[in-house]
Amino acid sequence: MKRDYRLLKKEDYTDTIQNGKTITSKSYVIHYKENSGVNHLRIGVTTSTKTGHAVVRNKVKRQVKAMLDYKVDLTREYDIVIIIKKNFLNFDYQTNSHILYDSLTQIERLLK
Repeated sequence: MKRDYRLLKKEDYTDTIQNGKTITSKSYVIHYKENSGVNHLRIGVTTSTKTGHAVVRNKVKRQVKAMLDYKVDLTREYDIVIIIKKNFLNFDYQTNSHILYDSLTQIERLLK
């Protein structure tokens, strides 16, 4: 995922989490909100230390970013923060990607 399509500042994360809407699934908590001033999608991926040590957390974040590279419409004008739950490790890659795509489809329907 290119740098332009990522949330980089702490203020962007907190603004999206505090002022946006939330969707919860088995493996993710997804916060989203329409952005102002940016004419494309921005995504931030994070996880807590409950998920595991640094190597595991980085692997999980890389997997989610790889899932997003294939199915995300980057022309939409909103911000997304994906918080990965500890339960993510209980499912395989295909199940987690299916759960993520279902959640993103739900967001698309809500924003229309």
